[in-house]
Amino acid sequence: MRRSRFDEYAQRAYVIAFFLHGNRQVAFSVVADAFAFLPVTMFRQQKRAYYRAAQPSKTQFTEAQLLQQLVMERSLLFERKNERQGLATEWDLFVRYVKFIVQRTTPHTAFHVTVGLTRFIYDYTSADCAALFESLDQNRILDMAAYRRAKARLHADVKSRFDGFIVEKIGFRGEKFFEIDQRPHRWIPLLHRCMALFSPWPADRADENMERIQVMLEPQTLSDRVRDLDLTPLDEALRIPRFVNVKDKETPEQNDHPELEPEQREELYERFVLSKRGVTELRLLVVKVGGQEIKRWTLGGTEPVMLELDAHDDNLEVWGGSDGDLQPLCFHPLWGGLSSPEEGTSEHMSLGQGRSLRFRWFDHGTLLHLSYFDNRFQRLVSTLAQWWSGLATTPRWVLVCGLILLPLLGWFLGTSRAPQLIDPIPDIVRSDEVPFAFPPETRTYDREIAKALFERGVHLLGRDSAEDHRAALRDFELAYRLDPEFVRALEHMILAAELVGDEEKAAKYMEMLKRRDQEP
Repeated sequence: MRRSRFDEYAQRAYVIAFFLHGNRQVAFSVVADAFAFLPVTMFRQQKRAYYRAAQPSKTQFTEAQLLQQLVMERSLLFERKNERQGLATEWDLFVRYVKFIVQRTTPHTAFHVTVGLTRFIYDYTSADCAALFESLDQNRILDMAAYRRAKARLHADVKSRFDGFIVEKIGFRGEKFFEIDQRPHRWIPLLHRCMALFSPWPADRADENMERIQVMLEPQTLSDRVRDLDLTPLDEALRIPRFVNVKDKETPEQNDHPELEPEQREELYERFVLSKRGVTELRLLVVKVGGQEIKRWTLGGTEPVMLELDAHDDNLEVWGGSDGDLQPLCFHPLWGGLSSPEEGTSEHMSLGQGRSLRFRWFDHGTLLHLSYFDNRFQRLVSTLAQWWSGLATTPRWVLVCGLILLPLLGWFLGTSRAPQLIDPIPDIVRSDEVPFAFPPETRTYDREIAKALFERGVHLLGRDSAEDHRAALRDFELAYRLDPEFVRALEHMILAAELVGDEEKAAKYMEMLKRRDQEP
């Protein structure tokens, strides 16, 4: 993802998160989590794409669309916290209800999106739903039983998600439905706003399934199809559950254009880049459910773990790495009406380079058996295969030019400063008695060295050892001497000095920072 595109998508994701929560700090946390899990979720989708069937059951998202989905998924943790505290308003629950229908059906197919819209947001019959779907895909004709099964599964999802906030009733023939709002028309403007935000973002290239989904989620195009089929107009067919146990509060005034601060963009980009690098040293697995850590697992081969889950949990996260340096490995939706695991259902998830996780559910999804596998031979083969694949797909003229330029590269390495460039974090020692100056030709290089030193210092500062903290302080001091405009290094110098207990240095650097702030 190019940096210009990154800033654009980060801003769009922030708008969705702020719309959902109305709090800048919470919105930023949601977007940061979404970017952290984006690389591993994208990798999982690409692995699944190898086995696409003639009638795929999953939607293939672009990287930007997957980010949008993750923002909605990660928002669920804060939504549940808000609801447990009794702070959810009717406005909040309506937005979350629409989001939930879109979020649950979009990752599947246009068929599920059609069922979700026509049976849970609008009041259409199964026959009307079938007519709409067949107008989208004339090559796929399903019987009425398929529509009823999809509705029943999604009904169970909605009931589980909004338990305590909606009232379920049973009809004369045993059909289950929710008590409806008697004034649904007041929600029409907000519904259009929700659809504009939650519908998958447009892509340069979209497959047929995604195009059908976007047609269904666009109110104007859906209204045109309803009119062509001579069905009840959308505004008249609107049907929303009546929400109970809500906080009596006025409709919030939402800012439609909240802007990310420049430093927030930088922090998001740093987290995204760090997550893309992956985990190089995997010693520890941390399993989280619903955002809460439930298992810390030191690896030593194949060690299965049995976890007991709550029926209302939605997402499982697995983090890996070493103490103090954990990175996300996978983000896995647990169960729901559309993908409820049966007894003994299992799923294999590759983490790359011979590492994998296997999930197996028991007791209707309340028990999860988790196993980790590390095949070192497969890891070596995978690395060699990736290298060979890249070499095989390289144009021949590039290889020829590389062979021609190889002697020139050897001469350059022997006669220039290239050895220093290969090692971006050398040991730099400068005397305090020698005045420090920046020759014009070395300024850019010194800034790169300062940046590398700062990154190493941040890594050392995150450890628990006092010796690592002293080493981090030295790195920050060298970085600041190399680049006096590097204010972040000065700020970290203060923090590191306080951690090592050097109050004199901490006070000195604090005074330097104050003088910088007072400069015009």
